[in-house]
Amino acid sequence: MVAQTKKILTTYLRRLTNLSGNNRSLFLPRLSDQFIDIQELSQLNGENAFSIIKALIAEKQKIICPVVDTRMEAANEASKKLKKLQRIDQLIFEERGSQDLHVGWPVVQGKFMDGTLVRCPLLFFPVSLKVHNNQWVLEPREEAGITFNKSFVLAYAFYNKLKPDESLLEETFEEIDRENTAFKTALYQILEKSQLEIHFNPDNYREELTHFVNIKREEFEEGLKNGELKLFPKAVMGIFPQAGSSLVPDYLKLLDNDSIQDLEEFFQMRSSSETPASTNNFLQEIKEEKVYTAFPQDVWQENAFKAAKLGHSLVVQGPPGTGKSQLICNLIGDALASGKRVLVVCQKRAALDVVFSRLKAHQLNDYLALVHDFKNDRKEIYQKIAHQIERVDEYKSKNINIDAIQLERKFLQLSHRIDQITEELESFKRALFDVSACGTTIKELYLQSDPSQAIINLKQEFQHFRFDTLPDFLRKLNSYVHYAVNLNRDDYPWKDRKSFSSFTSLDESQIKKAIQDVTNYFNALSEYSIEHFGTRLDWEQYEALIEMEPQVEEIRTLIEQEIVYQYFQSMVPEQDDETSSLWLSNIEKNLMSCFMDIGPEAHTPAFQLGALQKALYRSMKARKSLIGLVRWELFSKDKFLIKRTLVQNNLESNKQGFKTLEKKLDSRLNLEHNLSKLKNKTWLKNVPETLDQKEFIRWFADQHFALQAKLNFSSIRGIKNIINPVKLSASAFKQKLATLYVQLANLPTLRTTWANYLTHAQINSITQQPDFSRKLIENLKADFDALCEFDVLQESLTADERSILNKLHEQTQSWDEYLIKGLFINSLSLAWIEHLEVRSPELRMVSSGKINLLENELRDLLTEKQNISEEIILMRAREKVVDDLKFNRLNNRVTYRDLLHQTTKRKKYGPSEN
Repeated sequence: MVAQTKKILTTYLRRLTNLSGNNRSLFLPRLSDQFIDIQELSQLNGENAFSIIKALIAEKQKIICPVVDTRMEAANEASKKLKKLQRIDQLIFEERGSQDLHVGWPVVQGKFMDGTLVRCPLLFFPVSLKVHNNQWVLEPREEAGITFNKSFVLAYAFYNKLKPDESLLEETFEEIDRENTAFKTALYQILEKSQLEIHFNPDNYREELTHFVNIKREEFEEGLKNGELKLFPKAVMGIFPQAGSSLVPDYLKLLDNDSIQDLEEFFQMRSSSETPASTNNFLQEIKEEKVYTAFPQDVWQENAFKAAKLGHSLVVQGPPGTGKSQLICNLIGDALASGKRVLVVCQKRAALDVVFSRLKAHQLNDYLALVHDFKNDRKEIYQKIAHQIERVDEYKSKNINIDAIQLERKFLQLSHRIDQITEELESFKRALFDVSACGTTIKELYLQSDPSQAIINLKQEFQHFRFDTLPDFLRKLNSYVHYAVNLNRDDYPWKDRKSFSSFTSLDESQIKKAIQDVTNYFNALSEYSIEHFGTRLDWEQYEALIEMEPQVEEIRTLIEQEIVYQYFQSMVPEQDDETSSLWLSNIEKNLMSCFMDIGPEAHTPAFQLGALQKALYRSMKARKSLIGLVRWELFSKDKFLIKRTLVQNNLESNKQGFKTLEKKLDSRLNLEHNLSKLKNKTWLKNVPETLDQKEFIRWFADQHFALQAKLNFSSIRGIKNIINPVKLSASAFKQKLATLYVQLANLPTLRTTWANYLTHAQINSITQQPDFSRKLIENLKADFDALCEFDVLQESLTADERSILNKLHEQTQSWDEYLIKGLFINSLSLAWIEHLEVRSPELRMVSSGKINLLENELRDLLTEKQNISEEIILMRAREKVVDDLKFNRLNNRVTYRDLLHQTTKRKKYGPSEN
């Protein structure tokens, strides 16, 4: 055996027997309320005190003294002590189930080899105090024999560095003559043969006792030598616990055999092979058909039950009435149904009695052995064994009937249905408490939401807001609302502003300067405008002029020629839709197309074109036949007009000449038509009267220049109010434009500087509202740091966060922190609930009422299964009794024959192992 293992076993052996000087079974310097000096009882019953020891040696009861004796004060005092000692003994029995009242005789006094003091009884006589006929009677406990003081025997071996004497530890004195002198002689001989070196004083042979005197440790130790022990004829009755001593032989056997090399390995070999549990939930790890529970249990008891059934070691604790005994009963019943044997141990008798009574109420009494005292309870256990053996045939008959077969089938059906319902409910539970999707359980969402309250639509945003990370956004929301109450007011001057997120304290003065510069510059600009143009423009007009400066430059270029400027003057008063560049281009295209190919007929005055067209039509018609041609040549009045026109256009008087003249005439008519359109437009001046194509090209070019200048001029907002070209010459108009842009020359640079701190709307408001700049400066001074913080916060928001804040404000129309937060939590919760219910339809079991149906069905199934489990446990217990029966050639059962004989004979030393 490894030294460490041996040390551990030895340490626990010492703890078991308590070999310290505090053990009253080793050192008893004075008698407390739990002890009585037997010598004090001398003559109280008319005999000396040693008569009590003689009776105990002979295993006979003995009258000690009267309960009450009006003539003897000593007897009454002794009766008080006996009554108290009896009460203590009874309380210990009720609490722990052990009977620890003993009479100790004779007393060993002295020292062990190491100097440890000894003053204790050598022998213990188990006794009970009873009252019969107003007399205190001392009775030897039945089936509890005389023993050596095991604590003394073990302490002697430990302190004297010897091996414990097992013969003394196991001595019961059953084979020794119970006559007083013979018993003393036998005791002397036992001591002589043992390793105990104790001086057997001759005074111990005298039939008398001496007083047990209370003494201090220092006084007792005077004159004692190490290793010297003596016996004295003293006797003490009191509480000497001996329960732990029954385990001493087992510990000694382990130490002697060297069979255990490593305690950890020893226990692992005897533990379940199951891997360590990664969870404390074992409810789903065992099928219902493997569970036999005859007693009701809640979910906590069921979880502990299944953990134990899987082989896990566990501690179950709780106050009285929480179901610990109920759990133990179910474990015992399940073990019986599985063909196992169960040992239940407890320090307290009452706890074992509770478990036994519960099992007894379920008809399991015949298969249980309740042992509080291994000697006193032996008789009842033997009777149960004999009773079971006598009912073997009855058990066989019950186990093979048709009801037993149907019982197993019904049990499986119930178990399968319970598993199905449990899985459905477990699926509901998993979905109800699942936090993976949104960071919290849907149960919590149900509790914190109210569909009847106002909500905002979060279908697009909700999945970006999990509840386990929500505190970060809620902190942002609280901060945002805190600032927005003031900084997002509709009348707040800085509501629409450049972001302050990057500004420092140095920027505050720059912002104030920019505000003042805008005011000063605009005032100067207004004075200049009034002086030179007789009116003032607003800021937007000035900005428009700056933006349109390229167009102004283009106007100057376009109207460089005086004729173009004249055309431009006639166009300016017209509306833009009237002076259409597209229309003019179309007319130009159509008109120029008339000069293509052979060109238009250019020699006939416009007013004769109609007559020429008719004459040409008649002539071409007449010339289609010979007769017609002759008639046309001789008599037609159109002949001279047509021929003259042909000559003017250098055409022959033949068919081809006529065709060409027809085309030229069509082009001329088309040209005249487009000219009439041009002449109808009052804003078009100097339409060419000749048919010279180059003149038309030049005229159209000038018109387009003028038209483009007019379009540019019209696009400049407000310029017509300060410059009217209709009343100005070209040079005066150009001078006005130049004067206008002199004062605006440095505006783009200034505007760029101001734009670093002010928005276009703020600059415009400064120019329009005389008091606005003052408000800006005042609020800037009060809120500069807040504006910086608020803008940093706003820029940290995601698009979804900004969207949600806008929706919350639109819904509430306020910046109330609690109102907005409540609205958001309610909306987010309901959005997640809708999503989770779609993903996990089982969550709708509550609203549909299905869960109530399943719960009611499960409750009924469990009750029925519980009743069937009780019957199966009884059946399996009976099967265990009748399994593997053996018969001889005459068909007589031989199994249990010897066991029945051992359990029914009068003197029982122990059943055989059959």
